[in-house]
Amino acid sequence: MHESRVLREIRNACGTLTSKAGETREVRFSLTIRQDFADGVPGLREASGRIEFEDGGPGWIPTDGSTQTLVGNGIKAEIFLTGGDRFEVAHEVQGL
Repeated sequence: MHESRVLREIRNACGTLTSKAGETREVRFSLTIRQDFADGVPGLREASGRIEFEDGGPGWIPTDGSTQTLVGNGIKAEIFLTGGDRFEVAHEVQGL
């Protein structure tokens, strides 16, 4: 049997998003970390979420495919902005 479980969920948290160029912006974000299980055996873990810029301006999406650093609510994650208000986590979410 295959199933996906939510391991952690963060809703409407305050944080900062920093580009590789050092530009930092205040954000609010929601993040969901999920893990797949096949017959009770843990498999792929993935995380994604939504982000809103506190200044109301648009986000920036790098054209070189680089990640941004999201910090807030006790976590740190390298993320890819995927358009609009969505992001995918590039690596494991780290606890601070």
